[in-house]
Order: sequence, then structure tokens, then C-alpha cells
Amino acid sequence: HRWELVIVENIINLQYLGAFAGDDISAIFKVATDKIGNDGGVIVLPKAPEGNPCLISLEQTIRSNVTVKGIVKNKSWIKLNDNSGVSMLRVRGRDNVSFLNFCIDGNQANNTGGQLINASDTRNLTFDNLHYKNALYNLAVIDDDSRLVSIGNISIDGGGLGGFGFVITNCKNIQIGRVIAKDYSGAIVNLRGVENVQITSILAIRDFSATWTSGIAPLTIQDNSKNIVCQSLLCDGYSLGLLVKLGAEDVNINNVNINNCDSYGVYIEGDNGDLTDPNGAKNINVLSGSVTNTSLGATVPAILLKATSLCNISNIYTDGDINEQTFGVTYTADNNIITQNKITGSITTVGANTITANNLTGV
Repeated sequence: HRWELVIVENIINLQYLGAFAGDDISAIFKVATDKIGNDGGVIVLPKAPEGNPCLISLEQTIRSNVTVKGIVKNKSWIKLNDNSGVSMLRVRGRDNVSFLNFCIDGNQANNTGGQLINASDTRNLTFDNLHYKNALYNLAVIDDDSRLVSIGNISIDGGGLGGFGFVITNCKNIQIGRVIAKDYSGAIVNLRGVENVQITSILAIRDFSATWTSGIAPLTIQDNSKNIVCQSLLCDGYSLGLLVKLGAEDVNINNVNINNCDSYGVYIEGDNGDLTDPNGAKNINVLSGSVTNTSLGATVPAILLKATSLCNISNIYTDGDINEQTFGVTYTADNNIITQNKITGSITTVGANTITANNLTGV
């Protein structure tokens, strides 16, 4: 190919290199990434419908200052080819990388491994206007001190059995906008050892008559994560609604609507994982909303605080119980605040806590 006819203002359209709907575009994609190098530019995916997507069989390495985007929103589908088991798009130690305006089919029925997008040690990383379908496990793994991460306008349809959605580990300064999931079996956002996260909204809906993935919550915060704010968490049909554990601190969930859980609606645990010192789940605040129709698979409280401290549960309506529990025989639940809730069940506490102005009639 004559590159002057293919590259226009640092934009490479893969169709101009011969990539079309239904093709395995792995080799052409690699040619484009090699050509664009670290100078930066835009790689435009071909127009390909959901029923005839472009296929990827080999991991594609994305370099610094590169944007991968669909030709038109929701019109560029890529699919992990049968028996590939690779990370489709891989970023390592790069800066200024964006994924925009395309759809990914994880082809879970015909693969036994592989991530869809994997980014490590990356600065200024953006995911926007992406649609995921049939993910085998995780949607994206972001780790190894990646910073300035922006995730927004994400939709998810099916897949994820045993997966953890966006798995973000040991990263800082993360913005998560609107994320909508339908019938995704795994967690939607899993935060592990992260700091400074702002979440606008997570909406996750599953058919609760189906088998739950035990212990999975749409929003999971763990491993000493700190300074987390979620403005809205709405979920229906998950094993848990909100899970906070393993040393998480300074978490604010400002509006929850959790319904039809197999187990707890909200589960906050102080254990740090070594069974000797809880050392965590401090200053976790769930400040408004509702937690209803939980414990469908087990008789447990709607909201549980286990060996926590400085936590606040307020302005919640629940048709279940709010309970505190000790951790083993040593660590209790102290200095928590449970106030101004409407409860049709009961409140059970241990330790020295503030329990005031709760309406136990539920009205």
C-alpha cells in the first residue's frame, strides 16, 4: 500500500488496508499499529455489523498517543475469534491511549481464556462509548499503577460468568461515568487497592430467577481502596448489591437502589484477610436509597456491618434487617451510626454505636 493514500492526518482507516466485515483483521491491525508507532494517531476500525463482525485472533499491542475508534458509534463490531484465548487489545507502560465508539463480542462460547482489554502502567487511559457482549470473564483489566483513567458510557449485554467486569488494581485518579449492564453475571466494577475514584452511576440488572454467581456484587471495593465516591448504584438480581471488604476506607455511596439479592443487599466487612486483624472497613457511608427483597437464597440481614468502625447507614428504606456482627471473638463493631432509616425488620448491634431516629414500621 502507498501509505500517503492510507494515512490522512495521522488517521489510519483499516478498511483502506483491506479490512472488512467478517475478516480476521489481526494482521492488518498489527501493520497499522507498527506504522503509527509512538508518534500517535487514530486507528479506525471497519464498519462491521453485530452479525458479521471483524475477528481478532492475535493480541494487538497499542502504543502511546493512539486512539482506537469505531468508524461510527455502534457500527464497528470486533469479535474474539474462536479458540484464540488472547487479550484482544493490550497496553503496557504507555501514555495517552483511548478506546472509543466500538463494540466487542467476547465470544465466550468458543473460548476458554483471554481478556478483552488489558492495560498496565498506563497514564491518561480512556474508555468511552463502548458496548460489550458475551465476555468470557472480565471486560477490562487495568492495573500496575495506571493513573488518570476515564471510563464512561459503557453498556454490557450478557457474559461474565465468574468475571469481575472492569477490574482496576493498584491505580489512582479514576473517573467512571455511566455504566449499564444487562444479564452480566460477574461484578461490574471491582476496585482493588485503588485511590481517588469518582463513579457517576452503575445500573446492573439480571434475571434474579436465574442462578446467581455466589458472592458477586455489581460494585466491589476491597484491598485497602481509599477515597471512593459513587453517586448512584442501582442493581437487581445479583448475589450481593454492594460489597466492601479487606481494608477499604473512606467510601461514600450516596444513592442505592438494591433489589432481589440472593444474599445480603449491603455487606461491609472489616477483615483484612489474614484472620488476625480487621484493620479496615472504616468510614464507609451508605447515605440514601432502598435495599429490598434480599435474602432470597439465604436467611441473612439486608445490611450487614461486620467488625466495622466509623460507618454510617442512614436514610435507607429496607424490608429486611440491619445487623452488626463481631469478627471472631475479638473484634467488634464500634462507633458506627445507624440513623433515620425506615425498616420493617430489626436492628441488631454490638459494641458502642449510635442508633437513633430509625422507624421500625417501615413508613
